[in-house]
Amino acid sequence: MTPSTEPGRPPTTRAVAWAGTVVLAIASVALALTAADLVVRTAGLGVRPLRSRANDDSILERVEFRTRVVTNALGFRDRRLPGPKPPGTMRVVVLGDSFTQGYGVEEADAYPRRLERLLDERQPSERHEVINLGVPGACPLDYDAHLAEVGLAYQPDLVLVGFMANDVSDIHSKREFGSRIMSEVLRQVQEDMSDDRPPWKRLPQRLWPSLYDYAGDLWAGLRTRNASAGVEPKPTGAPALPRSMDADWKATLLAVAARYHRRAEIEAALRQVPVEQLEGLRPVLTGQYQYSDDPNPEPMFRLAAFLRPRANAEMVLLPPAYDAAWAVATRKLRRIDALARGAGARTMIAFLPAAFQVSPEAWRLLRGMGFEMDPSLLTDTTMSDRLRAFGAAEGIPVVDLLPALRARRDDALYYPLDGHWTPLGHGVAAEELADAILNR
Repeated sequence: MTPSTEPGRPPTTRAVAWAGTVVLAIASVALALTAADLVVRTAGLGVRPLRSRANDDSILERVEFRTRVVTNALGFRDRRLPGPKPPGTMRVVVLGDSFTQGYGVEEADAYPRRLERLLDERQPSERHEVINLGVPGACPLDYDAHLAEVGLAYQPDLVLVGFMANDVSDIHSKREFGSRIMSEVLRQVQEDMSDDRPPWKRLPQRLWPSLYDYAGDLWAGLRTRNASAGVEPKPTGAPALPRSMDADWKATLLAVAARYHRRAEIEAALRQVPVEQLEGLRPVLTGQYQYSDDPNPEPMFRLAAFLRPRANAEMVLLPPAYDAAWAVATRKLRRIDALARGAGARTMIAFLPAAFQVSPEAWRLLRGMGFEMDPSLLTDTTMSDRLRAFGAAEGIPVVDLLPALRARRDDALYYPLDGHWTPLGHGVAAEELADAILNR
């Protein structure tokens, strides 16, 4: 007879109790990881501030323009690095995204540089320096870090935030879908589908993607420090670049749709959409078309329209689902204002509207690609109204560029397909901002 460590308790009961303990422990760990993933995602802990490539000198070419883009050692499109402010100089640090950087125009035509020239012309008794810290793809999740890490070192007198129509939607997309832009979501799905690692190795990334990426970033930072100390970093085992996915392009489409919580709707749509429309999406889904390299953005836009037809409308109409993202954006703006005030500078916000809020031609192009474009988008003021109300409550001046741009809606202010300002659009913005700065 085998002796028992628990007299009077049957072995079967002990085994069940042990199994229950193990299951409870696993469930507790899974719950803790899920909670940590939620914290990382909602608090933005996994967000690394975007920067352009440092000391870059490249040509940006799209179907509507070809421009040279040169960045400094910090990754910004400005020839000046932080340093002492010369006497008699007013410095303006401008935070923003691709509109602020001057995507699609030469550096001299971007509104920060044009603003600098206008201020010098209109106030010759003082020298003006307008520092361009715009970064394509950036949003309020990055702006406060750009100011804290770089902008304050310029000793600004004014911090100007170029607040774009997509700033809130970028935060919403990052929180809800794991990435700000669809091309990045697509890339993540393609890599996941091409990942040949065993399922048990891929499971943590599927269950806790934000925590997984955050931990990976921390580990990458540690590896970088070890490497600089002479310790050879170990390979991470990251998946290779996506293989050809021609046979799986519909599966890729449905996987991306699932990321946007629309798999059922897209499955139904696949049974009704004309074959030629689907064939137009195939190169994007298989990786034959690369949005970052191709001069024509239309194929990616058509995929976005198929998967999220209301994206542009929601961007500016701000439905209740965007309330949490709006709260994050305004919290970041308050932090920027606090940083500026702490450094003895004042803050100003400029609202930069999207092309489809101003240009009928841009509006029609997006509708032709499949987006649901309500006519009210060309007259609506929801976002600028909310931004001005926020500024009034916080004591931060807000310059709404929407009226001035709509007054010239028939001029070529935007590239219709790309959606960014032309040199003329930057000129209108600079004129309005110069007036606002000098009159306050």
